[in-house]
Amino acid sequence: MDDGFLAARASIVGALMDNPVVAVTDADVLARLADPARDCTFEELELDSLSRMELIVHLQDEFGIELDDLEMDEYSSVNALARFLGSRPA
Repeated sequence: MDDGFLAARASIVGALMDNPVVAVTDADVLARLADPARDCTFEELELDSLSRMELIVHLQDEFGIELDDLEMDEYSSVNALARFLGSRPA
């Protein structure tokens, strides 16, 4: 796993865990979020529209990029989105 992926994944997971709207309580999902070798879909996290928008805003601020709902749908898991963000030029 490369550093760009790991940094992006850490930012995504941090944003999810700091988001007061997202309440991850399932032990298996929490374990997968903690382990970069495992993945978790945004559907499993049960993100509603508000939490999705908060995540998008956080990632836009963090990475200085434009990100929208369509890209969140295209990259529908933590690892898929982290690979996408981690591969972008700095």
